Amino acid sequence: MAVVTYSMALEFERDPELKKALIETHRAKFGLVGQTTDVRLMVKMLGLEETVRRIESRSASLEFDGQFLRWMENGMSCRAWIAASGKIKFHEKRYQYLAGMGPIPEGHYIARQQELQRWEDYSLFSRRACFLRALRMTRFTGSWPGCTRAWGDRRIWLRPSVGTVTLGRDNFSIHGGTVLGSAGCIDLTSGMPDFVDSFIKYGKDMDLNVRY
Repeated sequence: MAVVTYSMALEFERDPELKKALIETHRAKFGLVGQTTDVRLMVKMLGLEETVRRIESRSASLEFDGQFLRWMENGMSCRAWIAASGKIKFHEKRYQYLAGMGPIPEGHYIARQQELQRWEDYSLFSRRACFLRALRMTRFTGSWPGCTRAWGDRRIWLRPSVGTVTLGRDNFSIHGGTVLGSAGCIDLTSGMPDFVDSFIKYGKDMDLNVRY
């Protein structure tokens, strides 16, 4: 435990912004009575070691059946979001082979933390392009075609696992949007912000099993 505390304390000492956040969090919880400048003591008092161990020991995965995206832990469904994949009237399993129309093909995928993208992180040029394309003022769609109406303001790209046959299709993601449906991605519409919050807090890549 002492080794963990020392290692974690070093990380805070090396990063001024992290150290500042640690001090503010400690002060907010313990007030002036517990005020200290000892980083190792603050880490211990806030129970950060246990929090890190709890996060690292969690093992969660995702399952998509065409109607719900489920968050699985310990063999049980902990959360579920209404979801769809494919265009309207093309959600069924038999349309998996239809590029741009059918649902994401069955198989295993990986949702990576580093593949989480935010609308506001894209350039103003790219964001404007999708609106101009919608108004038919340009053919260029930008990096977020269809704007937030089609994607929402967050998306997480999916990578097929070894052995998954994607039927010649690619560029699948989990995203939000206004209308339930997609060109093959998993669309959570208004449920995307809640899912992203859980995904970020989990802090690790997740396996996704698509099975209809």
